[in-house]
Amino acid sequence: MLPGIPEIWLPRTEDLDHHRRRVHKVLTDLAPDIVEASSWEAETLHYARRPRRYRAPVVVRGDLSASTMEAFDHLVVAEKELLGLADAVLAVSEFAVTYGIPRPVVATNSGEPVVCEFASPDTAQAAQEEL
Repeated sequence: MLPGIPEIWLPRTEDLDHHRRRVHKVLTDLAPDIVEASSWEAETLHYARRPRRYRAPVVVRGDLSASTMEAFDHLVVAEKELLGLADAVLAVSEFAVTYGIPRPVVATNSGEPVVCEFASPDTAQAAQEEL
């Protein structure tokens, strides 16, 4: 634990809808400035479904692709929806293309390439101009 930064642990459950509702409640109560989460199991899906004016920006990190991992269909559907709702998608591989989102923009992070898909062409253009 880092000093001054609270940690909130949610017990693991196999009921993903229940877990997503609990994550939604915690995030709503915390009112963070930004939310970053993995795409796997779409834990932030319920929160990301909120109208943009009632939630923080959601950044989804594509660690694995339920589609390419041949996971259960409900995980593939949820992950695809979350990627579509996210304000930005960060990927470390070509996984995002499996969901039909635009080919990500490449940005650098500590000298290592990171793949990033922005919510709008204007945002992507602005990011490329800064590089």
